[in-house]
Amino acid sequence: MERDWAALTLPSTNAYAGERRCADASARLITSACSLRMTRMKTFFSAPLAIMICASGCVAPSPASPPQVVDLARDSTAIAIEVHTSHDLALFLFSYHAARSLSDRELRNRRPLSVKDAALLAEHAEAFAPVYAAFQPYLDAHPLFDRNMLFMGANLTGGLVEFPDPAVSAAMDAFRPTYEAYFAPAHRAATDSYRAMLESQIAQYGDAMARAVVRELSGEWRVEPIRIDVVPYATRIGAYTNSHHTVISASQPDYRTHALEMAFHEAAHTDPMFSQLREVAAEALEANGLEERRFWHYLQFYGVGRAARSVLGEDYVPYHEATGLSSRSAKPWYDAIAAVWDDHDTLRDRAHAAAALIAAREAS
Repeated sequence: MERDWAALTLPSTNAYAGERRCADASARLITSACSLRMTRMKTFFSAPLAIMICASGCVAPSPASPPQVVDLARDSTAIAIEVHTSHDLALFLFSYHAARSLSDRELRNRRPLSVKDAALLAEHAEAFAPVYAAFQPYLDAHPLFDRNMLFMGANLTGGLVEFPDPAVSAAMDAFRPTYEAYFAPAHRAATDSYRAMLESQIAQYGDAMARAVVRELSGEWRVEPIRIDVVPYATRIGAYTNSHHTVISASQPDYRTHALEMAFHEAAHTDPMFSQLREVAAEALEANGLEERRFWHYLQFYGVGRAARSVLGEDYVPYHEATGLSSRSAKPWYDAIAAVWDDHDTLRDRAHAAAALIAAREAS
């Protein structure tokens, strides 16, 4: 069947907060240009690492759009964040995680259901059986890096792309009455409360937090608003981000206690800030003869955490400290970053100094 896919761009992607797969791997999937439906497509366009994803039936690309007028006076220290709760996306990601929870296969990063949801799923196993069958092709997939799942999520949250798997769509529609009757009330209570909490924090601290992140990471925010979709289950760790939206789990305790920080952490996974961050990290590693594919993420966690502490008060404990993320295998890197941070004013200088410290310690 010939399909007219809209172009979906992924300038930056975050698989989950604690562990990231490189976006470049996704960029190699498909680079063919498809015919475009341009209405409201501004949401999807933001190079670099743009991916033109299509199915069979691609046609010649549309003529290039005229150059955009850049507002040189715009405030690159400010970013708008819009928080949403999507019931369709909630059902989709619950179905994905529920199907994975029922599988006896060895699945990476399985996200456990809550005790209540697991019990309800057992009670309604017959109603869920078609959903489980429909999600079999996606049990090993990640909702960010699998092309079909990426398009499903975009479709369910207003993106002008087709829902690429009719079997999944039909199964979810059949299960929807059961979901609405038994699962949705608790899910909506959780997502609504998270949304209200995050919106309140953004209203009170958002402008200061945006400026603080720019100060710590020496980056620039994107022009377009950041869309956050709050769902019961996102990923095992708690969130992922692409150019269309950020998806955050309301059932993740660490995200509830660090809601403002993690909203801006995810926002920093979009360009231009994301590309600037990775470029600085790569330069520092190369200059010091080091290899560490997550160095950029250590800098990001540390910098956004410092920004949150400066805004919320000295008693605030950043995510990487509270969760022990900076106390495990990456501890030498976080220690080096912390040791040099206050001695420098730019992220480039901080990254180079931290990498140099690591190199000196490894050489001794």
